Amino acid sequence: MRSPVLILFLFALASLPALSAVAQERPVAQERPIDTAAAAYEEGELFRALELYEEVLRTPGNSPTDLLAVHLRLGVLRGSVGNDDGARAAFQMALAIDPSLEAPSELNPDLQDVFHEIKEAQGGVGLTLDAAFPQEIDPTRETEIRLTATGAPEGVALGFRVATSHGDGSAPAVFQGPASTEGGLTITIPPSAWRGETSLDLEASVLDSHGSVLLSRIGPLVATVVPPPASGNGRGSEGPEDDAGGSIFGSPWFWVITGVVLLGGAAAITAVALTSDTGPPNVGPPVIMGLSL
Repeated sequence: MRSPVLILFLFALASLPALSAVAQERPVAQERPIDTAAAAYEEGELFRALELYEEVLRTPGNSPTDLLAVHLRLGVLRGSVGNDDGARAAFQMALAIDPSLEAPSELNPDLQDVFHEIKEAQGGVGLTLDAAFPQEIDPTRETEIRLTATGAPEGVALGFRVATSHGDGSAPAVFQGPASTEGGLTITIPPSAWRGETSLDLEASVLDSHGSVLLSRIGPLVATVVPPPASGNGRGSEGPEDDAGGSIFGSPWFWVITGVVLLGGAAAITAVALTSDTGPPNVGPPVIMGLSL
């Protein structure tokens, strides 16, 4: 009789390939770059944390919350290596995203003063986004939306993006472009974006120079269906129309009556013309019973 210990060992040995296959199929959770940078910062690896945060900043797709943390940490780290201008620029962007921020406790006194100076200059007003829509929207024509951003630090390159959302779960239509020198952009939405709907959920966003979202606004864009101008078989609205709403020239009875009138008039004119050419008839003396009187 085999030992129970030996049986269990053999069973475990036979199960190893299956367990290994399950472990290989299980996806390994990837740590986000911003979490890696935060871990380096917490461990005191400041130079490595600075490189990692700079890399995160250059990567598109960051959320406003992530960008806020990145700029705040970059302000601290740049200042710690003597890059005061870089620290100022980072604090300006952080306060543009959230004007209610307080200075990090780890800042030295000089950078504390810089932070409070920037916050006081901004006056509690951060980045804002204004989207101007036309009052009447014809979904069969192009729609122009004017996007304007205010409160961004001077010299910061911004971009704008508009994404449509549909109730059927289909992929959104995305339109984006860089801001003009005046800080705005006009985005044109083609008729194909409506897809037969009468309203669109739009997400308008302000982007930084790397394509990450600094600020977003979500709202509906409702179409006011503008009917095309009325036309009568290409003749416009001029001239009388019959009861069916079309032109009387399209009715067969009009042409029948017109033909009868024209034929009758032509016959009358012909008869009058013949009578005037032959003159009155020549009547001789009456003859009675074959005798001339």
